Amino acid sequence: MGRIFENKNVNDKILYLLGKLSDKKTESKEYANVMYELGKEFGRLILVKVKNSYKTVALASTVEDADYLGKGIIDMLEENGKEVLLTVFWNKRFNPNNENQLAVAPIIKEFREKRDIDAPVLIVIKSIISSSCVVRTNLTRLIEESSPEQILVVAPVLLKGAIKSLENEFDTSISKKKAFLDFAGSAVRSIAMLNANMRVERVAEVVA
Repeated sequence: MGRIFENKNVNDKILYLLGKLSDKKTESKEYANVMYELGKEFGRLILVKVKNSYKTVALASTVEDADYLGKGIIDMLEENGKEVLLTVFWNKRFNPNNENQLAVAPIIKEFREKRDIDAPVLIVIKSIISSSCVVRTNLTRLIEESSPEQILVVAPVLLKGAIKSLENEFDTSISKKKAFLDFAGSAVRSIAMLNANMRVERVAEVVA
Protein backbone atom coordinates (compact mmCIF):
# COMPACT_ATOMS: atom_id res chain seq x y z
CA MET A 1 0.00 0.00 0.00
CA GLY A 2 1.31 3.47 -0.86
CA ARG A 3 1.65 6.12 1.80
CA ILE A 4 -1.25 8.46 2.44
CA PHE A 5 -0.14 12.04 3.06
CA GLU A 6 -2.44 13.82 5.50
CA ASN A 7 -1.36 17.43 5.61
CA LYS A 8 -3.38 20.58 4.95
CA ASN A 9 -0.41 22.08 3.08
CA VAL A 10 -0.40 19.32 0.45
CA ASN A 11 -1.98 19.81 -2.97
CA ASP A 12 -1.84 17.55 -6.02
CA LYS A 13 1.45 18.99 -7.25
CA ILE A 14 3.13 18.54 -3.88
CA LEU A 15 1.73 15.02 -3.62
CA TYR A 16 3.32 14.21 -6.99
CA LEU A 17 6.66 15.71 -5.90
CA LEU A 18 6.64 13.76 -2.63
CA GLY A 19 6.04 10.60 -4.59
CA LYS A 20 9.12 11.34 -6.70
CA LEU A 21 11.10 12.13 -3.56
CA SER A 22 10.42 8.72 -2.04
CA ASP A 23 10.75 6.73 -5.28
CA LYS A 24 14.00 4.76 -5.25
CA LYS A 25 14.08 4.97 -9.05
CA THR A 26 14.34 8.77 -9.02
CA GLU A 27 17.74 9.80 -10.41
CA SER A 28 19.92 12.42 -8.71
CA LYS A 29 19.24 15.19 -11.24
CA GLU A 30 15.49 14.65 -11.06
CA TYR A 31 15.69 14.44 -7.26
CA ALA A 32 17.45 17.81 -7.23
CA ASN A 33 14.73 19.35 -9.42
CA VAL A 34 12.04 17.91 -7.14
CA MET A 35 13.71 19.57 -4.17
CA TYR A 36 13.82 22.89 -6.03
CA GLU A 37 10.12 22.68 -6.88
CA LEU A 38 9.30 21.78 -3.27
CA GLY A 39 11.32 24.82 -2.24
CA LYS A 40 9.18 27.05 -4.44
CA GLU A 41 6.04 25.57 -2.90
CA PHE A 42 7.42 26.29 0.56
CA GLY A 43 8.21 29.83 -0.59
CA ARG A 44 4.55 30.34 -1.45
CA LEU A 45 3.53 29.01 1.94
CA ILE A 46 6.06 31.17 3.76
CA LEU A 47 4.72 34.28 2.00
CA VAL A 48 1.34 33.52 3.55
CA LYS A 49 2.84 33.00 7.01
CA VAL A 50 5.06 36.10 7.03
CA LYS A 51 3.68 39.62 7.54
CA ASN A 52 3.78 41.82 4.45
CA SER A 53 5.58 44.46 6.51
CA TYR A 54 8.52 42.10 6.98
CA LYS A 55 10.66 42.88 3.94
CA THR A 56 13.78 41.00 5.09
CA VAL A 57 14.09 37.37 6.16
CA ALA A 58 17.12 35.34 7.24
CA LEU A 59 17.39 31.84 5.83
CA ALA A 60 19.73 29.14 7.14
CA SER A 61 20.42 25.95 5.21
CA THR A 62 22.67 22.95 5.40
CA VAL A 63 25.10 22.82 2.48
CA GLU A 64 23.32 19.76 1.06
CA ASP A 65 20.03 21.66 0.75
CA ALA A 66 21.19 25.13 -0.31
CA ASP A 67 21.37 24.65 -4.09
CA TYR A 68 17.94 23.10 -4.55
CA LEU A 69 15.47 23.25 -1.66
CA GLY A 70 17.01 26.50 -0.45
CA LYS A 71 17.21 28.07 -3.90
CA GLY A 72 13.58 27.28 -4.60
CA ILE A 73 12.52 29.07 -1.41
CA ILE A 74 14.83 32.02 -2.06
CA ASP A 75 13.71 32.45 -5.67
CA MET A 76 10.04 32.54 -4.66
CA LEU A 77 10.64 34.99 -1.79
CA GLU A 78 12.79 37.31 -3.89
CA GLU A 79 10.29 37.24 -6.77
CA ASN A 80 7.78 38.59 -4.26
CA GLY A 81 9.91 41.43 -2.95
CA LYS A 82 11.61 39.85 0.06
CA GLU A 83 15.31 40.33 0.76
CA VAL A 84 16.85 37.03 1.87
CA LEU A 85 19.92 36.94 4.12
CA LEU A 86 21.44 33.52 3.45
CA THR A 87 23.60 31.48 5.79
CA VAL A 88 24.89 28.04 4.77
CA PHE A 89 26.23 25.58 7.33
CA TRP A 90 28.48 22.58 6.92
CA ASN A 91 27.70 20.18 9.79
CA LYS A 92 29.48 16.99 10.75
CA ARG A 93 27.10 14.66 12.52
CA PHE A 94 28.40 11.86 14.71
CA ASN A 95 27.75 9.99 17.95
CA PRO A 96 30.56 10.65 20.44
CA ASN A 97 29.37 7.91 22.77
CA ASN A 98 28.40 4.53 21.38
CA GLU A 99 26.66 3.66 24.64
CA ASN A 100 23.79 6.08 23.96
CA GLN A 101 21.93 7.56 21.00
CA LEU A 102 22.95 11.16 21.62
CA ALA A 103 24.24 12.62 18.36
CA VAL A 104 25.95 15.96 17.85
CA ALA A 105 26.39 18.01 14.69
CA PRO A 106 29.04 20.70 15.18
CA ILE A 107 29.40 23.40 12.54
CA ILE A 108 32.73 22.96 10.76
CA LYS A 109 32.24 25.75 8.19
CA GLU A 110 29.75 28.45 7.35
CA PHE A 111 29.06 30.93 4.57
CA ARG A 112 27.12 34.16 4.78
CA GLU A 113 26.12 36.38 1.89
CA LYS A 114 25.89 39.30 4.29
CA ARG A 115 27.47 39.78 7.68
CA ASP A 116 24.29 41.03 9.33
CA ILE A 117 21.71 38.24 9.72
CA ASP A 118 19.36 40.07 12.10
CA ALA A 119 15.92 39.98 10.51
CA PRO A 120 12.38 39.78 11.92
CA VAL A 121 11.91 36.33 10.37
CA LEU A 122 14.36 33.43 10.66
CA ILE A 123 13.83 30.39 8.42
CA VAL A 124 15.77 27.19 9.09
CA ILE A 125 15.52 24.55 6.38
CA LYS A 126 16.48 20.90 6.02
CA SER A 127 15.27 18.31 3.53
CA ILE A 128 14.40 15.72 6.18
CA ILE A 129 14.24 16.28 9.94
CA SER A 130 14.39 13.03 11.84
CA SER A 131 15.76 14.43 15.12
CA SER A 132 16.72 17.78 16.61
CA CYS A 133 20.46 17.37 16.11
CA VAL A 134 21.40 19.50 13.07
CA VAL A 135 18.54 21.99 13.33
CA ARG A 136 19.25 22.53 17.02
CA THR A 137 22.91 23.34 16.34
CA ASN A 138 22.21 25.72 13.46
CA LEU A 139 19.29 27.46 15.12
CA THR A 140 21.26 27.96 18.33
CA ARG A 141 24.09 29.65 16.41
CA LEU A 142 21.69 32.03 14.70
CA ILE A 143 19.63 33.08 17.69
CA GLU A 144 22.84 33.90 19.53
CA GLU A 145 23.43 36.60 16.90
CA SER A 146 19.92 37.81 16.14
CA SER A 147 16.53 38.51 17.69
CA PRO A 148 13.88 37.21 15.29
CA GLU A 149 10.22 37.78 16.03
CA GLN A 150 9.21 34.69 14.05
CA ILE A 151 11.06 31.40 13.48
CA LEU A 152 10.01 28.94 10.79
CA VAL A 153 11.47 25.43 10.73
CA VAL A 154 10.90 24.11 7.22
CA ALA A 155 11.30 20.54 5.92
CA PRO A 156 9.52 18.56 3.21
CA VAL A 157 9.68 15.54 5.53
CA LEU A 158 9.32 15.88 9.29
CA LEU A 159 9.56 12.48 10.94
CA LYS A 160 7.56 11.48 14.00
CA GLY A 161 8.98 12.87 17.24
CA ALA A 162 11.09 15.59 15.61
CA ILE A 163 8.89 18.48 16.74
CA LYS A 164 8.82 17.34 20.35
CA SER A 165 12.56 16.80 20.32
CA LEU A 166 13.17 20.32 19.02
CA GLU A 167 10.70 21.91 21.42
CA ASN A 168 12.53 20.32 24.34
CA GLU A 169 15.82 21.91 23.27
CA PHE A 170 14.76 25.54 23.74
CA ASP A 171 13.15 27.58 26.47
CA THR A 172 9.64 28.96 26.15
CA SER A 173 10.75 32.39 24.92
CA ILE A 174 12.19 30.76 21.80
CA SER A 175 9.69 27.94 21.38
CA LYS A 176 6.71 30.30 21.27
CA LYS A 177 8.23 32.00 18.21
CA LYS A 178 8.63 28.75 16.27
CA ALA A 179 6.32 27.23 13.71
CA PHE A 180 6.92 24.05 11.72
CA LEU A 181 6.13 23.78 8.02
CA ASP A 182 6.22 20.40 6.30
CA PHE A 183 4.48 18.46 3.54
CA ALA A 184 4.88 14.86 4.73
CA GLY A 185 3.48 15.31 8.21
CA SER A 186 4.93 14.50 11.58
CA ALA A 187 3.21 11.10 11.66
CA VAL A 188 5.44 9.83 8.85
CA ARG A 189 7.83 7.04 9.80
CA SER A 190 8.63 5.83 6.31
CA ILE A 191 11.62 3.69 5.37
CA ALA A 192 11.27 5.08 1.85
CA MET A 193 11.72 8.58 3.20
CA LEU A 194 14.77 7.49 5.14
CA ASN A 195 16.14 6.05 1.91
CA ALA A 196 15.52 9.44 0.34
CA ASN A 197 17.51 11.03 3.14
CA MET A 198 20.46 8.83 2.19
CA ARG A 199 20.23 10.19 -1.34
CA VAL A 200 20.56 13.80 -0.22
CA GLU A 201 24.35 13.46 -0.31
CA ARG A 202 24.11 12.40 -3.95
CA VAL A 203 22.50 15.72 -4.89
CA ALA A 204 25.81 17.48 -4.27
CA GLU A 205 27.32 15.34 -7.01
CA VAL A 206 25.08 17.05 -9.57
CA VAL A 207 26.99 20.32 -9.26
CA ALA A 208 30.43 18.72 -8.97
